[in-house]
Formats: sequence, structure tokens, C-alpha cells
Amino acid sequence: MWAERLYASVDGRALSSSCKTAGQLTWGFKVTEEPVYPLPAGTLKPDLVAFKNNSALVLDAQVVGDSVELDSAYTAKIVKYVQLEQAVKVQTGAKKVEFSSITLNSRGVWSPASAEKLLRLGVK
Repeated sequence: MWAERLYASVDGRALSSSCKTAGQLTWGFKVTEEPVYPLPAGTLKPDLVAFKNNSALVLDAQVVGDSVELDSAYTAKIVKYVQLEQAVKVQTGAKKVEFSSITLNSRGVWSPASAEKLLRLGVK
């Protein structure tokens, strides 16, 4: 039960249930929650696509088990969504698209690569 609450707190479901956060605290970004991208091999649905100043950020959250190597899980998530670059450019008009993941384990330990990238992007 606690793991489900933790997952919901970093997954798009929590953001969807808090329209105030998604709708009012966008810091000038145009944010699309859980956009659907149909592809020949299946459908991809990142948690957020944020657009501002000709740049877009594709962001997806995940909570993994304690035995999973965090930076590997982070990298796998990036690899999963990088194929959306052209579709995101068309959707948003962005010239540059970046990909990141909020990756942590069920004990709340963050992937160092995830934390570093989000801090570099200005997410605090």
C-alpha cells in the first residue's frame, strides 16, 4: 500500500489529481500531461511534455525495486522515449527536445543521473 502511494506521488496520476499544481505552477511552460504518441511498435505515453522558449522537455517518472540499478533504469527510460523527438518537435514547435526521468527506488533513493539532470534543467 505505501509503495503504491509513493509511486502515485511521483507518477502522473498524482499530478493529474492536483490540477492546481499542473495548471497553476507551470513557471511559464506549456505543459501537456500524459500525451499519447502512437508508433508502429506500440503507443508511448510520457507523464509530461513541457514547452518553453523553443525547447521541450519529455519527462516520465518511475519507482523501481531496491535491487534495480538506478542509473540503468534512468537510462532505459530515456532510451524508451528518445524516439519521440521528431513527434514532440512537430507537436510543440520546439527546436530542441530534452528527455529526462524522475527515477527513484521504493526507499526514496534517487538515481544520481536523474537528480543531476533535473537540477541542471532547473527543476528543484
